[in-house]
Amino acid sequence: MTKIVPIVLIVIGLFMWRLPARSRFNRTNQYGVEQFKSYSHMRGRRLFEGLARFSGAILILFGIGQFIVPEKYSYSHIGQPVSEEPVSEEPARHHGHG
Repeated sequence: MTKIVPIVLIVIGLFMWRLPARSRFNRTNQYGVEQFKSYSHMRGRRLFEGLARFSGAILILFGIGQFIVPEKYSYSHIGQPVSEEPVSEEPARHHGHG
């Protein structure tokens, strides 16, 4: 079966992991110091970038986990019909007391 879901999770996770690092690089001046408009802008950006990196790491780990687990326990089959086990046609037998 296909492993599209884990690949998509890993790609999105890598993007979310690398985007804050690129933004940080673009904010640095020639002396290696990050420049922000204000203190509150700096705190907000760092919080957002930290959450993005954390979420990206979670997606990467989840995607890798989906490659490792067996297919029947994986989330890769979401949206696909599930084949059910055939049910035996024998009636249930009840043991009566009496």
